[in-house]
Amino acid sequence: MAVTSVLFTVAWSALRNYIPNEDVRQVALQLQTGLLMARSEAVKTSNNVYLTASANGYIDGWAISTNQARTFEDCVTSANSDCVFVYQNDRPISFSGEVAQVVYDRQGRLPLGNNLDVEVCDGDESSYVTKRTVVVNSSGFPKIIAEGDCLP
Repeated sequence: MAVTSVLFTVAWSALRNYIPNEDVRQVALQLQTGLLMARSEAVKTSNNVYLTASANGYIDGWAISTNQARTFEDCVTSANSDCVFVYQNDRPISFSGEVAQVVYDRQGRLPLGNNLDVEVCDGDESSYVTKRTVVVNSSGFPKIIAEGDCLP
């Protein structure tokens, strides 16, 4: 009985850390994928493409559109031909460093001097969850850096 309780305690602590870390990792990957999709669409169509956060920021999700005026909410509520993709987030995640709209030009680059760093953390800001930062430089290519803990 004592051995079982020790094994259960060890397994529980490992599982308790696993789920929030996976949520953060998955949302960071979704944001990176969205940025790559927007970049690809810009090059494919030779037009500007916009990744736009919801009115509440990335916490609710984002939309990719070829229309600068199109909002996340527009893309969610109606079938607009200029909405390329919509991601709706349902995980308890927090973001910092976000911008309302990311613009990719027809060459798949961000406007000169515009870099993007978005930190993705557990919504509870737990110290055992690894922070992921989605970084995009002016070349337009996004990458994920896993660094530090999500501390309040």
